[in-house]
Amino acid sequence: MTESLLSDVLKASLPSAARSLHVNYRYMLAWSLALHARQSPSRILDFGCGEGQVVEQARSLGLEFYGADVFYEGEEDRKKVAASGLLGTVVREIRAGKIPFDDESFDLILSNQVFEHVERLEPELAELSRVLKKTGLMVCLFPTREVFREAHCGVPFLHWLPEGSGFRVPYAEFWSGTGFSFDREKKSRRQWAADAVDWMDRFVFYRRRAEILRAFGRAFRFDSAEEHYLAYRLAQRRRAAPLVPLLRVPWIRAASRTVCRRLNGVALLARRRNV
Repeated sequence: MTESLLSDVLKASLPSAARSLHVNYRYMLAWSLALHARQSPSRILDFGCGEGQVVEQARSLGLEFYGADVFYEGEEDRKKVAASGLLGTVVREIRAGKIPFDDESFDLILSNQVFEHVERLEPELAELSRVLKKTGLMVCLFPTREVFREAHCGVPFLHWLPEGSGFRVPYAEFWSGTGFSFDREKKSRRQWAADAVDWMDRFVFYRRRAEILRAFGRAFRFDSAEEHYLAYRLAQRRRAAPLVPLLRVPWIRAASRTVCRRLNGVALLARRRNV
């Protein structure tokens, strides 16, 4: 089923309201629609849903879609979810490492840019395995330590520099405003750099891919899917779409995985191991 489902994801048609979302969000919605078309009803969880953009969009499409997040202090997401009226029902707060849903609740779990914020990886993976149905699937996108560009502020190699090094703030300041860093939010270059380094130290836990795969392997059977994620991104662009079939060529597929892992991070498709 997974191979045909992968094909369905690439063909999934999103409503115009979703086309302005980040491509990662669109990828998650495409997975949701593809599964729903095959298996309805399907219960779907956005693990680390943030302010709930994907949750709201998915539910507007009639999907049985939920969210869960720890709502750490580094973001304002909890306030936004509360204002939407979803907090406590559709979107639930993770406390003490416990995902507040029953065992085997979900057919599909989606996770976009979340695992680099998880301090204790294995207990969280065990919880995800608990709430995933025996026949369920988990789709994960997240950066590892090997990515060239720090995923949250955009500064190349910033996360490779030793924590506590006095060089990191001036290094980030040098890159700010060059087109490689992300929006400075009207801050001075120095203040933006100091805040970016502080935020990274407090809320990001980069791990090497090999360490992550070992942890995943204790709870899940998984496959790498970076070429599928890249195929989706290419398919979103009219001029690039004809390149998608090239990703079936073995050496191009292998090269595309390496490129994705260095520029974006990993894409994993996981199923429960204890089945």
